[in-house]
Amino acid sequence: MNINHKSYRILCFLMLMLTWQGQSFAAAERKAVESKAEKAIKAEAEQKEQDQLLHREIMGFVKENQGREPGEGWLYLAAHYRELRQPERSLLYLRTLLRSEHINPRIVWEAMLLNADILNEQKEYASATRELDRLIEMMPARSYLVRAKIARAKIIGRNLTSSEELYKAFRRYFWPWPEKPDIEAIEYIMGFERGYDLEIAMQALVAWEEIASFPEEDASSLANLRIALLYAFDLNLPDRALPFIGKISENTAVAAEAAFIKGILDHFYQPGADLKICLDNYALFRKNTDSLDGYRVAGILQGLLLYEGHKDYETAINTLSTLLETPPHLVASESVSVVRRREKRDEEIDWAMLACRIAGYIAEFKLGNADRARYFYQKISELNKERSERVEDPWTEAALKRTEPGVTEAQVLFDMAYEKYRSRKMQEALLLYEDFINKYPEHELFREALFRTAVIVDDDLRQFDRALEMYERFLIRFAPIKSSWDLDVLYDWGRIDEVRYRIGNLQYLHLKKPVAALDIFSQLAETYPDSYWAMQGLKDSVKIYEEDLGDPDKANSLREEFIARYPDSKDASDYRLTLYKVFLSKNEQIRALHMLREYLDHSLPSEKKYFSLKQEWRDLAYRIREESLRKILKTAGLRDRIEIYQNMMDVMCLASSSQPLETLVEEIKSSDMNDETRWSLVYDAATRMYQSFPDKSPDLFVELVDNATGSAQVSSMLTLGNIAYRVTKDVETAVSWYEKAEKLLPLTDPLIETPSYRLGRLYLVQGHGLKGLDKLRLFTTRFPRSRHLANAYKTMGDACVALNNPERALRYYRRVLRVAPRMAEEVNKLIEEAEKLPTSQEWLKARADQLREDLVATEEGEENEEETGKPVLAEARKVKNADKLTEKDLAQYNEATVYGLFLDEAARAKPAADRMVMFLKEVLRRDKTPADLRNRALRQYISTRFFRFRKPEEFVEEAQQMLIKSNYAGWQSELLFRLAQAQEHFLKVPVDANKSYFEYLSFYPAGRRVEEIRRRIPQVYVKADDKKNALRFFEKLIEDNQLSDEIRVDASMQMARLLIGEDKKEDAIKTLEAALAYKSDSRPEICLRLEKLTEDFSYVRRALESEGAEEARFKALTRLLERAEEEEDYKGAAAILRDFSEGFKLPESKLWIEKKTEELGKRGVIGEIEDLIDQYPEEPETASRMFRLAKMIEGAENTRYRSEDLFYEITLVYPNSEYYRESKIRAENTRAIRAVAELSDMLKTGVKGRESEEVIIERARLLKESLKDLNAAIENYESFIELFPDSPRLDEVYLSLGELALAEAKDPQKAYEYWEKGVAVSRDPFMREDLTSRINRLKLFSEKVLFSEKKQDNESGMSQVFRAWRVNKDRFYALGLLETAVSKLENRPDVARMRYYIARIHEDAGNFDRAAAEYEKALRSLYHPGCRKDMVLFRLARMYARQNREKEALKWYQSLVNRYPRSRLSRSGYYWLHKYEERNNNLTRAHHYLDVLLQFRSLSPVHREVIEKKLYEIEAKMNVEELERLKKLSPSGGGDMPYYIGKVLENNLRDYDRAITQYEEFLKTNPPVRRSREILKKVADLYEKKGDYVKAVSYLDLLLDTYEPSLNNFDLIVRIGSLVEDKLNNIELTELFYASILAEYQKIRNVREFATAKLKRIEEQKREKARPPRGRKIVKRVYSEDDEIVIEEMEEIIARQVDDLQDFRMAERELEDLWNDNMDSLATLDIMKTLVELNMKSLQDPQKAAMYYQRWLDENPNDPLLKEYTMKLYDHYMEVLRDGQKALRLLEDYIRDHPISIETMDIELKLAKANELLIRNFDEARRIYQRIIDTRQNDPSVHEAYFRIGFVLREGFAAYDEAIKYWQDLIDQFYNNEFADKAQFAIAYTYETYRRDYTRARQNYERILNQYPNSSLQQQARDALLRIEGK
Repeated sequence: MNINHKSYRILCFLMLMLTWQGQSFAAAERKAVESKAEKAIKAEAEQKEQDQLLHREIMGFVKENQGREPGEGWLYLAAHYRELRQPERSLLYLRTLLRSEHINPRIVWEAMLLNADILNEQKEYASATRELDRLIEMMPARSYLVRAKIARAKIIGRNLTSSEELYKAFRRYFWPWPEKPDIEAIEYIMGFERGYDLEIAMQALVAWEEIASFPEEDASSLANLRIALLYAFDLNLPDRALPFIGKISENTAVAAEAAFIKGILDHFYQPGADLKICLDNYALFRKNTDSLDGYRVAGILQGLLLYEGHKDYETAINTLSTLLETPPHLVASESVSVVRRREKRDEEIDWAMLACRIAGYIAEFKLGNADRARYFYQKISELNKERSERVEDPWTEAALKRTEPGVTEAQVLFDMAYEKYRSRKMQEALLLYEDFINKYPEHELFREALFRTAVIVDDDLRQFDRALEMYERFLIRFAPIKSSWDLDVLYDWGRIDEVRYRIGNLQYLHLKKPVAALDIFSQLAETYPDSYWAMQGLKDSVKIYEEDLGDPDKANSLREEFIARYPDSKDASDYRLTLYKVFLSKNEQIRALHMLREYLDHSLPSEKKYFSLKQEWRDLAYRIREESLRKILKTAGLRDRIEIYQNMMDVMCLASSSQPLETLVEEIKSSDMNDETRWSLVYDAATRMYQSFPDKSPDLFVELVDNATGSAQVSSMLTLGNIAYRVTKDVETAVSWYEKAEKLLPLTDPLIETPSYRLGRLYLVQGHGLKGLDKLRLFTTRFPRSRHLANAYKTMGDACVALNNPERALRYYRRVLRVAPRMAEEVNKLIEEAEKLPTSQEWLKARADQLREDLVATEEGEENEEETGKPVLAEARKVKNADKLTEKDLAQYNEATVYGLFLDEAARAKPAADRMVMFLKEVLRRDKTPADLRNRALRQYISTRFFRFRKPEEFVEEAQQMLIKSNYAGWQSELLFRLAQAQEHFLKVPVDANKSYFEYLSFYPAGRRVEEIRRRIPQVYVKADDKKNALRFFEKLIEDNQLSDEIRVDASMQMARLLIGEDKKEDAIKTLEAALAYKSDSRPEICLRLEKLTEDFSYVRRALESEGAEEARFKALTRLLERAEEEEDYKGAAAILRDFSEGFKLPESKLWIEKKTEELGKRGVIGEIEDLIDQYPEEPETASRMFRLAKMIEGAENTRYRSEDLFYEITLVYPNSEYYRESKIRAENTRAIRAVAELSDMLKTGVKGRESEEVIIERARLLKESLKDLNAAIENYESFIELFPDSPRLDEVYLSLGELALAEAKDPQKAYEYWEKGVAVSRDPFMREDLTSRINRLKLFSEKVLFSEKKQDNESGMSQVFRAWRVNKDRFYALGLLETAVSKLENRPDVARMRYYIARIHEDAGNFDRAAAEYEKALRSLYHPGCRKDMVLFRLARMYARQNREKEALKWYQSLVNRYPRSRLSRSGYYWLHKYEERNNNLTRAHHYLDVLLQFRSLSPVHREVIEKKLYEIEAKMNVEELERLKKLSPSGGGDMPYYIGKVLENNLRDYDRAITQYEEFLKTNPPVRRSREILKKVADLYEKKGDYVKAVSYLDLLLDTYEPSLNNFDLIVRIGSLVEDKLNNIELTELFYASILAEYQKIRNVREFATAKLKRIEEQKREKARPPRGRKIVKRVYSEDDEIVIEEMEEIIARQVDDLQDFRMAERELEDLWNDNMDSLATLDIMKTLVELNMKSLQDPQKAAMYYQRWLDENPNDPLLKEYTMKLYDHYMEVLRDGQKALRLLEDYIRDHPISIETMDIELKLAKANELLIRNFDEARRIYQRIIDTRQNDPSVHEAYFRIGFVLREGFAAYDEAIKYWQDLIDQFYNNEFADKAQFAIAYTYETYRRDYTRARQNYERILNQYPNSSLQQQARDALLRIEGK
């Protein structure tokens, strides 16, 4: 058949078409079948969910309403089935209810109303009307009748317009936006167009008019609303509707709807109406309505009115944005119907899509902001995906295409370079960055690329010269421009500051040009003073000047500069202390004083050395003031000199000792002033001495009595009498001084009153009864109005009672009652007691009878005296040349002369001990020495030889000789005892000591040391390790009834301790229990020991009840209380305290008991509050309960919660609570709170002297400045005034009280009063000057600001505020001035500025709530000159953001960007909003905000680059979400979707774990071989990056299996083999792998040879390991006799060659020979150590010393000391030889021979640190650290491995998240480890410097302050917080 080509092509085409159609039809049919099946499955699942939901609802109803009435259940079911759209079942339940009997009528009426509603919904209007008529006829309760009438009216007017119909009509009209609907005018979508019956409308009108006449406001208002709707929309008569709207009451439920209808009428039906009123009506409706549909319609209308009517596009968009979420007040409980829930969600999405469409349209076409429009369009797409069924929206798709952004090639290249940089592929990153620099020299990222190339060359490649050139090229290319924007990423000056610092650092460290570095650092500080790098440069400059240039003066001036610039940093604090010492050494006292004051101001009073440094400051202050006064004194006249001397006395009282004041007194006494003036000044000084240094004053007053005249003399006598009377209680001295004073005083002098009264009392005390009574009687006559009169009468009465004259005593007591009625209670008791006593006559008679009976005769006896002969001492003679006498020469002198020689020698400045002993031994050796002299000589001998010049060996030898010579004479007992002591304690020979002790007992059985020796004997046996004899002698002590109980108890305790050591626990228990029968102070301790042994807790109670040592009893008390608290028996704990607290007297115990009593007193309340918090956490009272609980448990122990945790939780959970501010203060000031508690404890336990004044003032200062508890501070200051009315520091207290009065009470008058009192009492002229200055400044401010309206005056007054706030740092004073002005000038225009400054001061001080209130007040000001509203909004938002109160921050940042979109401050607002949305996973919004941010032209290129990179990351996340969604929708499981998701995760987001998951999922779909190979390689690469080499090998092996054997596989084989051999370190697995390769690749020559070579090498390694060890296995180093001989030979070599001949080389050779001859000896270690020491000290050859170390290690691989000497050799390499490579190889060899274990972890750690820090081998360091971590031990080495691996990951791999994870695991897993605070700091620093996430950095720095109050990093954390402030 012939067919031409054309026909053939047509035929082929037809066949293809038919085939395609067949396939299409088949696919369609298959899809239809699948669709039906899916629908069936979906319907079944939905029905199942519906049944479960209904069952749960019904069971919940049954459970909650167990006491329900009959019929309630049916009614409940009917309502639910109505909602489920099953009316038949609803009606069935209702009919059942209505037919039932005994149903509550209200339930019946409710059922009838529900029945009518359902019938109405079923369009059975007649039946519904009949049901309602029947209900009305039943005359139900009024409320049901009204409801029935309303329901009937609604049915009648069912076709008329209602609010719900109105909402639906508006939705239909606006849905096609921006297209117009068919009906052009909105007025025609209602009314006649809807169609209705006029007759029915009139019936409805009648029904509603009836209801309108009801007295119920809600019903009548509803009726009026429906009538208004009828007229407005059904009859199209809007004017007639308005009167009915006006009748609606404001407080009714429909008032909001009335406002809405009125807004619609004005908007659409009233041309020319005020559109602002329309907006107000819409806003009122949205605020108050309970209709969600109405809220949405009003929002759309409000937005359109702003857009079309007001042309306010920004506000229109913001209004429409509120429709994206349901407002909280309209969120109702969810429907029981699953279908209804789905419909409700779809409806919510539809409204949000409509709002986004309108907002996007406005942004795109009216604002011209395509990025912002795209945000809304993308939101529509996201919302559409969330619908149950997606709707087609071609308009939005077109809009998205219109607004799609593009990515440039330059951006792609820069991103590639950055990814290489992050992956630590520095060479590749460098090449890419240089490529970028060459291609795009004008690109905005050019600067950053140039900077990064230099950093790579500097930090990573370490090519310092090249880096320097690149940095300089950077500076030449870019001029420094300071940014005005505090964007919290990167730096504020485009890297210029960091580049300059890096250049300076290179000049200093690597080029060794410190002067050039100084110039750079200096320029950096001048140009960028606020930069972090400027601060670092300044610190380096200090170091250079001090250490390199040797210019300490310049270094100190730079320290001062550093302090001025960075006052709150830790370095500034250290510099202050350094400068203080420097200034002091240079005698620059004023500068030293100021520097020390600054240091104290930045420290806490509870810190170490705080009070001592403060005292140093006072001493220095007084010296400076003294010098200034002395300069004036030189030229002063007499009157001025007196005043100056008095001021100097006040200054001297500030000193820490009395010496300066004493010196001043001597100066005054020797002055040329007349006697009266001179002694008057001395008296003034004495009074001050008595006030400040009371111990030093009496001598001065005595001198005044002797030398002064007149009032000074008399006053001194009275003062001395007072001191003796009140202080020393010396009655005789007091009487003497008072009598002398009384003689000098005339009777009319008022000073005589007090001494007269006291003399009378003191005479009585002395026992001179009649004399005392006469004196007091004379006193009462002379001074009838004296303040002592009542006490004088009472004293006289007491004296009469003592003298047995109760009649006269009663008269005196009754006079007391007349004079002082306040003493009535006390005196009446005395009167009652006196009336019971016998009268004076009765007493005299009884006394006479007693004396007569006692007369007895006494006999005198004579005492026979026996004469006893006493040896006569010979007289001592003078001896010439005593220094030259020898022992032989002493024989010619008598005993007294020899003893005299001893005394002369002992009296010398440097006596000779041997000569003293020689003289004493000579005296003791002679038999005829008198006993008295002999005893004295023995005491002196023991003192000299045993105590003063101790020589135990000589003493023992000499004592034994003397004892033997005198045959243990009686006078030698003490000598024998000391001999035994010397043997025991000094010579450590317990056997000899006990022998001497037994000799003592034998020779001196009645000696005074017998008991002591018997106690020592068993203890010496213990020392001798003779436990058997020790136990035997302890038993003897215990059984000896003649010994005291104390000795027997002590022996029992020691015996028990010995038995426990012998593992005889039962015997120990019996011994201790037996000891309880004795009386001893140790009984409580015995009981505690028994409790430990028996685990019987009752012994603790017995310990507390026993009499004895308080320490043990206190320990028992604490144990009992802890047990009671653990069992929550708080009443029992309180009872224990109540019963036993009186028995404790130590101050520490009493303080603890006091605190615990107070704590237990709160326990009941605490328990109740804790239970309430646990049971009802959602109640609004929870915040107050938590705050109350936190306050109660502050400082308490063993509580369920910690107070700081509760305070912190309040700040997080209840940010709007009234307790927020104080909770935040207390949560953030735990150190200050602890310091306050410690100061309070100091006061309770007692402090020395005037330190109590110091403590109270410091406590008040902390309360005022740190804790902001101003009321408590005021109480402390006021109590100080009461306790110390004469204190020299009263002026300081009045100063603070004035500040508080001004700041807290806003009472300037009270501040005046306090400061004036301060001036009056101040003894310090400088403080008086300060107080006077404050008074004058306050007056000036009042005149300039409060009483003047001139701008110039106001500015002058405000400058006072700035000076107080910024210069003097006195915020209390500044706040007081501002708040006083605001309270008095409410209507002045500059009040807004004042409020702004008040807010700033509060914000700086951390009072955020007060700051927020003031900012908002400033914001509301209509007229605000000098107060920028955008700045106020920015500060409000930033302040809330810093507190993590994101809700408030969001509100204010949105206000900022909406109201001031072009303000520079809005840039930070947009950036924060982006971060907020990203955190909440609102990626579209986050993308939108960054888009807006990029439109700012003033954005620096560096910032722009970072923001664009962030955009790229967010888009990647959005792509992943979209791909995930598409994967879920795919019927085939996603196909290639996992592959593409994995690529995005790997390349764009660097999320390797999720990428691996996606790739592995993709592999399960059996992709093509080419794609499978690609994925297998990717997964293996990712696992290798993660360090999971096992999985990497497994995937590479799978990859190898996909290839046929060929040479192309060689690289893959090598890679697998390297991983198995090097990374897995498994020789067996390596051998197996290469054996399999050899078998499979026999025909491939290169591979075969390679595998064969590898297998040979493995065999060699196995043979090497199989060789026998080089040394024997040593378990314990115990030297044998042969070893001892080797050591002796070694010592002989040292003695001969080193000590005698000094031939070190020969010694070395001989020692080496000795080593070679005895290589198997343990003594080779000693030889090695000797050789090392010889080479280090004598031969100066450390290299050879290392060789000896290494030789010993090689020869003794199994020695137990191998590890120790390996580490010594390592230290030798590192510290002496500085050879890091050898040190590293040493550790590697050790680890290879000793796999990781608990014992070798420290060496592993050193090896890892060497790899990390020494040779920068991060891969190996990471591997070793991970190996240590995998041991899972709670060991310091593991802790440090966790800590160091974080730095490896951060610095070596740029894996910041992984590094943070390791550090966080360290903190969480190992409680209280030594690296916890450092890890927390590393996390914070990583967030700050590497991630630029300043919010998280701030949170982590704050954790250091809160959780690690004792950390050395506290100050650095504070510095960091200051550094990132505002970022």
